[in-house]
Amino acid sequence: MRMINVAIVEDEEKYSSELKEYVYRYAEQNGLVFSVAVFPSAESFLFADVNSFDLIFMDIQLPNMDGMTAIKKLRETNPYVAVIFVTSLAQFAIKGYEVGALDFITKPLSYYNFALKFKRAVNYLDKSAEGNVIISSKTRTNVVNAADIYYVEIVAHTITYYTSTGQFSTTGTMKKVCNQLAAFPFALCNQCYLVNLHYVTQVNAGEVTVNGINLAVSRSKRREFLHALNEYIAKYGGGRNV
Repeated sequence: MRMINVAIVEDEEKYSSELKEYVYRYAEQNGLVFSVAVFPSAESFLFADVNSFDLIFMDIQLPNMDGMTAIKKLRETNPYVAVIFVTSLAQFAIKGYEVGALDFITKPLSYYNFALKFKRAVNYLDKSAEGNVIISSKTRTNVVNAADIYYVEIVAHTITYYTSTGQFSTTGTMKKVCNQLAAFPFALCNQCYLVNLHYVTQVNAGEVTVNGINLAVSRSKRREFLHALNEYIAKYGGGRNV
């Protein structure tokens, strides 16, 4: 049974304690294991190891830096982590969908409402865990998370994954890779390259820059690729030069 790491970012102790109690009550009722860390401000949260968390409860109305701004900053490095906004004003929370929030909870809190939202988040995390890509060669097997893949290249029948932890190769087809990563923001820029849109920094006439590497954009794929990229930017934002 894997442990799910939860962050609660809330400046009012009453609500942070309540949320923490609800998490552990849900864990006990459903036979799950959670680790909970509480942060009194957005700044203290962002200074922590934010990429270690699976789920974040983020208050919107925080001193100095509000919760929406904090999540926008987080999305620059982590586009996939599950976020549930917590607020007394529902109209603020609806804006959370602009930064890819999973859901929102309104104050005052109730365990019944919390449990409904939390169950949805846990189901999301279970599905996200399936995003791990198994790359097997004749000598070894590697497991890489989709979020860590910059792009995938195919030459003949050799598939190479370029990731934050190195390059890994196997054999197969690009069609199989596309199906494997269909739930994540990847798009073909030509028949040889499948690109993680999160790492795109620039698009020129015939090239796209992915994590500092220039890849060719074919005429046949350009319109489809730009459409996918624009949809991704509209959803998650970012200061890309495109």
